[in-house]
Amino acid sequence: MFGTDTGVDFGAVTTATCLSAALATAIMAVYARYPIAQAPGMGENFFFVFSALPAATAAGFTNGWQVALGVVFVSGVLFLILSLVGLREMIFNAVSPSLKNGIAAGIGLFIAFIGLQQAGVIVRDPGTAVKLNAHFASPDSIVFFLGADDSCLACAPRAGIDSLGDCRCHNIGVSAQAELAAHARQRLRGA
Repeated sequence: MFGTDTGVDFGAVTTATCLSAALATAIMAVYARYPIAQAPGMGENFFFVFSALPAATAAGFTNGWQVALGVVFVSGVLFLILSLVGLREMIFNAVSPSLKNGIAAGIGLFIAFIGLQQAGVIVRDPGTAVKLNAHFASPDSIVFFLGADDSCLACAPRAGIDSLGDCRCHNIGVSAQAELAAHARQRLRGA
C-alpha cells in the first residue's frame, strides 16, 4: 500500500483476509446470533507492516514476514487465554468510557483518511500535507463516491439519517470503496 515490500504474496493475503472475515462473520451470525461483519483489524495490519516486519528483518531473519506472522499467532493465542480466564474483560472495564470512545473515533478517522487517500479523493501536497483532488471525475473517485453513498444509505435506516453516532458503518464503507477504487485504478493502468 505504501510501497513497502513485505515479501508476502498479495493474492494469498487477500484470500486469507477474505476467508477469515467470512468465517468470523458466519460464526458471529450463527453462534452469537449477532449478524455483524467481522474482519481483521486495520491497526493489526499497520502494526504488522510497519513494526513486526522491520523488527524481524532487523533481527537478522531472512524470512521476516513468516517470523512476524508467528508473533501475531502467538499474540492471538495469548489474547485467547486472557479472554478465557476473564482478564481481558477486567482490563477492558478498567478503561474509561471517554477513552474508549476517543480510541474508536481516532481509529475510525485514521481508516477514513487512508481510504480517502487510496480512492484519490485527497492527494499529497507539499504545503499542507494533503489537499482535495481537483479531478472528481476520475474512475476511482466515481467508484468511491457511489460506494460511499450506497454504504451511507444502507446504514441510514439503522442509525437514523440525522444521527452522527454510528460512524463505524461509514468508515467501513470508505475503506472498502477505497480498495475497490485502488483495484479499478490498477486495472485501468494495466489495460
